[in-house]
Amino acid sequence: KKMPKLNHTIKFTLTILICSLLFSCNSKDSGTNKSNYKLSFLSGNEFTKETLNKIINDSKLTKGGYVVIIPTSIKADDPDAGELRKRFFKNQIVAVHLISFEEGVKRSDILAIENASLVCIVGDDIHDFVKFAYNSKLASTFSNAFEKGAAFFTVGNASKILGKEYISTDTTIGKNQPIRKNNGLGILKNFVIYNELDNEINYKEMFDKSKEGENIYLMGLNDTSCVLINDSTSAEIIHGNVTIKQPGESSIALKQGTQLDF
Repeated sequence: KKMPKLNHTIKFTLTILICSLLFSCNSKDSGTNKSNYKLSFLSGNEFTKETLNKIINDSKLTKGGYVVIIPTSIKADDPDAGELRKRFFKNQIVAVHLISFEEGVKRSDILAIENASLVCIVGDDIHDFVKFAYNSKLASTFSNAFEKGAAFFTVGNASKILGKEYISTDTTIGKNQPIRKNNGLGILKNFVIYNELDNEINYKEMFDKSKEGENIYLMGLNDTSCVLINDSTSAEIIHGNVTIKQPGESSIALKQGTQLDF
């Protein structure tokens, strides 16, 4: 009798289990398909082909490994996640897996994320996504992946949730909208990321008072910004402009190509 064909889900689960075993057995050589540093690429809604090429090269994808794309909508048919996968395909990166959590967080999902070379988070549904992450094993899974050497790439509002906390605003009532602090995923423990379209002026006052004396940075992105943060010790502005400040200090505008140490 012919062996029955494995469906896509079973194939992917077996692949991840094998990758996990190989990673565990060869931990001394794991740097061949993972970055030697803790890299985070934070982008606005728009990023160039050159930016994506840098992300691919810096995260060692050309030497093996795979990409995991996670939509904050947790839906398999998320258009932003689907578009990002196509862009990787165009760059000859075909080991790209889109993971949704419509049926909850599975063991195979955890293994896939923790052993990925690059973890991408895309989308604007960040509030419910962060709650979902903390109510499941997803938040700790992200932290484990980062500690193991996976690079992170976030797009749009998803960039805000990598930090210790993020702000949300009610955009329906004008420029003086109230602001609310929310817990982020805490991957970047020394950063608070915001979108420059947010009511950052009021938040800066709150930031200065509540974070006084802390070694923490407030970083503002716009739609065309992309910044690489290396292990929370240095940063490089890959594209566009970025603003940064510490509590009680003035904001500094950084242009493309700027590098700084923290």
